[in-house]
Amino acid sequence: MKETAMGTTSLIGSSIVFIISGYLINIWLGRTLGPADYGIYGVVISLMTAVNIVQTSGVPQAASKFIAAQKNNADAVLKAALAVQVVSTFLLTALFFFFARTSALLLGDETLTPYIRASSFILPFYSIFALYSGYYNGLQNFKKQAALNIAYSLAKLAAVIGLVYVFHLYGAIAGFILAPLVALAVGFHAPRSARGAQFSHRALVIFSLPLIGFALLSTLIISIDLFLVKRLLADDHLTGLYAAAQNIARIPFYALSAFALMLFPVVSESIQRNPPEVTGEKIRASLRALFLLLVPGTLLIAATSTDLLTLLYSRSYVEAAPSLSILVIGLALATIFVVLASALNAAGKPLLSMALAGAGIVGMALSSSVLVPHYALVGAALATGIGGAIAAIPAYALLSRFFPHIAPWLSIGKIFLAALAMYLAHLLLALPAPLLPLSYLILGVVYAGALFLLGE
Repeated sequence: MKETAMGTTSLIGSSIVFIISGYLINIWLGRTLGPADYGIYGVVISLMTAVNIVQTSGVPQAASKFIAAQKNNADAVLKAALAVQVVSTFLLTALFFFFARTSALLLGDETLTPYIRASSFILPFYSIFALYSGYYNGLQNFKKQAALNIAYSLAKLAAVIGLVYVFHLYGAIAGFILAPLVALAVGFHAPRSARGAQFSHRALVIFSLPLIGFALLSTLIISIDLFLVKRLLADDHLTGLYAAAQNIARIPFYALSAFALMLFPVVSESIQRNPPEVTGEKIRASLRALFLLLVPGTLLIAATSTDLLTLLYSRSYVEAAPSLSILVIGLALATIFVVLASALNAAGKPLLSMALAGAGIVGMALSSSVLVPHYALVGAALATGIGGAIAAIPAYALLSRFFPHIAPWLSIGKIFLAALAMYLAHLLLALPAPLLPLSYLILGVVYAGALFLLGE
């Protein structure tokens, strides 16, 4: 358990590096490009990410599960996974490239076509990087996985900021192409399976398909609102404002994705060796840690949305503050859903996860069609919260049926009380925007102190 905790800490650390590098990129581009061009960048990268998820979640996560269950056959699984990944990525890249104009027309802006085509070349390199991340995840070598992710994050930061000076928007896209190549230099491993050791390509594909569906839909839960803003409002300036709010609201989601990454192999292995009560205990411990970080992070962003947008993006983006305060709560629900769904996937129920994610998307799309035309950016944020709730609540109910007592209700109650104390301190503190980091530090100490007094 101690080794798992250290590995999870490494993954959280790599997530923090990922977030910091990603937000340095977004802040730099938001300030350099302005809201309109930044809106184009946000839509193109979000679209590429939604397509890329087909390659980064299906086979890599299937490989992670099979490797976790049979570590002595890890290289045979990796070899089979590489073959499936290369073939499928080639087909996906070709389709994305040739249907770029169709995608642009669906978004209501044909001028996006060349940018979408350029972003298609991100897919092949990132898909292999994602597979190796899954390989180390299955081995529960979280430190190596963290090193791979950190190398990618730092390479992307350097490449995007450097190349955007020369090639403008195309330079930002080129940075995403180069970064996974640098990361693979850190974590590449040529599979050397024992003589006669093989693994079924078919098993990987069959298990991958529902995971791909789940991952694509769960990614759309945190990104489809931007596409709907672009389509329904047809305004690059408003799209850029919402892209800025969305990027800030995703901070807790990305920072805490390590819990989903860690929980998947841990639950997969525990199911093989332990009764449901023991697996439920592991899930409960992860959920407690998740809420300890998610609740205060969400509350801080919601309460300081205006100052945060001013500090990071400039006053040109302040109009997005009301939507940010609502959106971060919606994405907190999406974060809880993704962690719960990771445990469902590990329990061999990926079709359930996919169905729940699909229900969330349908709820979000329907509510967006009503709310966005009337309430613009705030309407999109509200729709995200509706979709997150539709997915997260049934996910908890279903997981509770398989594993008893997974919700640490007493701890959650104390966490909310500590967060309330932190919010009251925020109202009294009221520091100006330039001192926001100091404000967060003070409020973090208040939160920790309240947890201590509550025995949590």
